[in-house]
Amino acid sequence: MIIGHPENELLLCCATTFGSPERLSRIKKLAQGEIDWSHLIRMARRNGVMPLLYWNLKTIEFGSVPEGVVKELSDEHRINIIRNLLFTRRLFQLLDLFQSNNISVIPYKGPTLSTLAYGDIALRHFADLDFIVHKHDVLKAKRLLLSVGYRTEYALPPDQETTYLEHECEYNFFDDERKILVELHWDVVQKYLSCHFDVNKLWEELKPVSVLDRQVMTVSPEQLLLILCLHHGAKHQWGSLGWICDCAQLVGVCNNLDWDSVLDQAFRSGIERILFLGLSLAKDMLGANIPNEIDKRLMNDRAIPPLAEEVKKQIFRTTDNLPGESERFVLYLRMRERFTDKVQYCFRRLFTTTQGDWSLLRLPAPLFPLYRFLRPFRLVKKFGRQALGLG
Repeated sequence: MIIGHPENELLLCCATTFGSPERLSRIKKLAQGEIDWSHLIRMARRNGVMPLLYWNLKTIEFGSVPEGVVKELSDEHRINIIRNLLFTRRLFQLLDLFQSNNISVIPYKGPTLSTLAYGDIALRHFADLDFIVHKHDVLKAKRLLLSVGYRTEYALPPDQETTYLEHECEYNFFDDERKILVELHWDVVQKYLSCHFDVNKLWEELKPVSVLDRQVMTVSPEQLLLILCLHHGAKHQWGSLGWICDCAQLVGVCNNLDWDSVLDQAFRSGIERILFLGLSLAKDMLGANIPNEIDKRLMNDRAIPPLAEEVKKQIFRTTDNLPGESERFVLYLRMRERFTDKVQYCFRRLFTTTQGDWSLLRLPAPLFPLYRFLRPFRLVKKFGRQALGLG
């Protein structure tokens, strides 16, 4: 891979907690060269790795880093620590609230991922709290959060809510006063992505993690790796370096991962290529240590290298322009290895109705099935406007 600019190489060198004399020497040498610090900070902020950039530059005692840049990094790092501590406190409060109301939840990502993969809640930027909840408890949990001051992203009537629970994977709740977003997940990704992930297995393989001296039960590292590849890769197509860091860090700290279990579940779910793409990016960009047998399987899939290059181009893009829906559609198809999953994805994407469809036209409950036939016309209009550059 051609990194292209010293800022990009410095960003990659700093996007990990796994230091080595060679890496630290390279960071120091790059920092002494001609670095566009404003561009570097923009890239780090956009990719969610500002805490890691600060931490690694601090390791070399900010040698050759301009004073103004040091102050900007220090100020933002301090703000991130305060925010993460507030989020962690709210996590504990919500865990107690759910427990006292007999609602079982699994916290993941956020503070638990920061602690497990980075060893410190201050070294990862996160902006929400994620919980897995049993599907039959979703509406009970919703009423509970509404009762303590949260509001939902969508106010759905019963007919729409039933469809929403069937095809979507999460409910978003906002605490406007404290600027906190809580996501309740009953699945890992939306149904239309056609990933046959068994979310029930998450409850069978819980592991403890100590978050600020409180033991919290979260998903196992094997399940977490698959979840990260699904969320960051399948849903968001690895659009941020920080998401690749999550996988690289998790693989790096969990030396005893049960790779047979990971590969078996990936095969059963039809997401081997999604997993392999994440591992390939973690290895190539951040030096993640992948077992030899896994590495051989990565190299045997000829679809991985061009996919990885597409992701790298997006991460190091020089503008804020994101890929359009049609580009994302094609890229996702390339990420799937099974023809049947590709066909199923196309069909579901075309006919699975969403809140966007419902908001255009309010149909009475008896006519609700008509949304399925109206959706293709809305998509054709949307994709056509994008293709013409009309937004």
